[in-house]
Amino acid sequence: MHLRLAAMLVLGLEVVLVASGAAQAGERRGVVRDAHSGVPVAGAIIVAGGEVVIADDDGGFVVDAAAGAVVVNAAGYAELTFALAGAAAGVDVDGIVITLEPSTEADEIIVIEGAAPDLGQAPARGLDADDLRSMPGAMGDALRAVQALPEVARVPFSLGGLAVRGMSPRDTDAYLDGVPIPQAFHAGGVAAVIPSASIDALELVPGAIDARYGGALGGVVLLHTREPRGDRYRMRGEVSPLDTQVGGEGPFAKGAIAVGIRRAHLADVVAPFLSEDTLVPGYRDGQIRWSREAGKTRYSLLALIASSELVLEEGTLGTETVRVAGRWSRSDGPWTSTALVYVGRDRLDIEAEEAIPPYDVRQLHTSDEVYGARGDIVRDASWGHAGAGVDAEWIVHRLRWLEMSDNLPWEYLSAAVKLGQVGAWAEHRWLLGDGRLAIKTGVRADVTFDGGHRSPIDLAPRILVTEIPHPRVRVRAALAQQRRPLGVGARAARVEDLDTWIKDDMPPPAPRPRAVQAQLGVDIELVDGLTVSPGVFAVAGDDVELPRTVVQTTVEGDPVISPFGAVARELMAEALPDADDDGLSIPYGRGRASGVDLMVRLDRGRWRGLLSYTYSTAERRQSLRYAVPSWDAYILDQPHNLSAALMVRLGRWRLGARYRFVSGGPMPYEGFLLPDRLPDYMDLSVRAERGWRRPWGEVHAFVDVQNATNRRNVEDIISERSGPKEIVGLPILPFAGLEYRPPP
Repeated sequence: MHLRLAAMLVLGLEVVLVASGAAQAGERRGVVRDAHSGVPVAGAIIVAGGEVVIADDDGGFVVDAAAGAVVVNAAGYAELTFALAGAAAGVDVDGIVITLEPSTEADEIIVIEGAAPDLGQAPARGLDADDLRSMPGAMGDALRAVQALPEVARVPFSLGGLAVRGMSPRDTDAYLDGVPIPQAFHAGGVAAVIPSASIDALELVPGAIDARYGGALGGVVLLHTREPRGDRYRMRGEVSPLDTQVGGEGPFAKGAIAVGIRRAHLADVVAPFLSEDTLVPGYRDGQIRWSREAGKTRYSLLALIASSELVLEEGTLGTETVRVAGRWSRSDGPWTSTALVYVGRDRLDIEAEEAIPPYDVRQLHTSDEVYGARGDIVRDASWGHAGAGVDAEWIVHRLRWLEMSDNLPWEYLSAAVKLGQVGAWAEHRWLLGDGRLAIKTGVRADVTFDGGHRSPIDLAPRILVTEIPHPRVRVRAALAQQRRPLGVGARAARVEDLDTWIKDDMPPPAPRPRAVQAQLGVDIELVDGLTVSPGVFAVAGDDVELPRTVVQTTVEGDPVISPFGAVARELMAEALPDADDDGLSIPYGRGRASGVDLMVRLDRGRWRGLLSYTYSTAERRQSLRYAVPSWDAYILDQPHNLSAALMVRLGRWRLGARYRFVSGGPMPYEGFLLPDRLPDYMDLSVRAERGWRRPWGEVHAFVDVQNATNRRNVEDIISERSGPKEIVGLPILPFAGLEYRPPP
């Protein structure tokens, strides 16, 4: 069995398309589709012979061949009943291809899997697999599609990165099936570290997050991978100018396994048409997900490896992330327990022809060994639930500086930093008023260990209130305090193997950044399939990291001519070691942000739409030890942020368009914020997709065009000896590709 799966993966690398396996005896397989568009109807409910089956993401299902009457229901479609042994309108019994007629009169269907929804959970913005796959302008990338949600700033240069509620991109944490990952994007931000085909759903929780997630001042992104199917072996694949990916799934070790690999070839396709100083990223990644269910217990394993490289005329930047995790969960009556352990390695390599400021080195290599564990237990009851958990992480950070310039006398220096963090959380939820009112209180405590020294215990309380005054109205309010551990470079006041003069100059550890979040939101379902969600939020932070807008200079005082402006340096700060122009510390100060937002979601029949608008302000103020305090606009401050996307299914075609308008950000130049702002950003992206169904699977061809109007958008300002220079964003950028989806 193991050899068979390996052979199928090798075959998929060569041809991508393979024939599907035969059905097991005694079972009938089928698929549920829209009668007009022919697209799969995911989540359809099939009742056959007393068994209830839910159609998967591709509309597929498996029922007993001996079942008699079959009833099929799906939201937005008319109910269909037929006999499995006979024929009926809308049913091809031989292949069990069920076609449902759209109907605005269809009853609302509510599917409850596992525990009832937590009314006290933090307000989340969600995107399902269909949104992630078809969002125009996102090139099919899951995390790039998140930028279409409210309260998320647009990241310049059409790159990835999540700047939520006026906080830095590094203040938003990402979790992959509960495993924290340090960087959700490959270097350059073109693609996430995991392809969208492997993701089942994505949640963005801005601001007041649950107590179980600590350390995020902006919010958290929860990535849920798709559960592998173990009934038979399947293959999938996709080819585009951006990358090529292939994956497979099937039975393995009494469970099910899914494997995927991806390699970028953007540099081979696009680089010949770009200037020499354009960043062209390359990346590779692979994922393995195995799961097995044994009674009330579920076991799962996850392995992720992602590496990337940016090639510039002046040098190269490479990153690598590896994670291996094992998860155990058990549900026994009202009790649910979960345990998770993970290990990993993160690497950063920088090589340049000239000295890299502020370190004055030509090579910089860092690596982190990561060891972590998380566990929790929750008890549900008629009055609500109570839960508690612990998490711990240990990091061994190694830093090497090679080939020093004349400013430093050594050719080789190294440092080793050992850091640890232990956190514990507890929460309690009360259900009142016949379940229409939920109040959840929680608290989190964290302790940091640095070279044998322990920090004081940091407490972060929070409260979330949810009320359902009407079946179509839900009101959410939250107030929370969060604290974030500093980056390795900022927390490492005690290092090993460095000379005494460096130790003496090292500043004391800075306090952990903290923020207080307040938010209020309402979800109103005007009619079936049309929801309006207005909201308001405010954030106040202390000891937050400030953008590096100060111009760097050489020893002689001449300005450093760099291809990166202030905006680019802020986006790259998440991957680079923490240091300002003296190489040893980071400027800290205060931050604040506030705003109002609106999200409108449409999901009616063949139409899907998402409109989001945010009006906000984001500011920073330096502390007294650096300068006279004054509130200045944050480098990613965008007062107006509008995104409007609309998709429609026309037969086997799926067409979509997305318009974005974003206010221009502040204009920093040589350490100062000029009174003017960058020009406003406007973009129109379009996407067209066509599918063909064959007995051996489906083939989908797509074209995704960014900046279809070829508008000239100024993204940043850099300093040159001749004066300021505008950095222009991407011109019209069409992408086309093919995707293969296996039969159900």
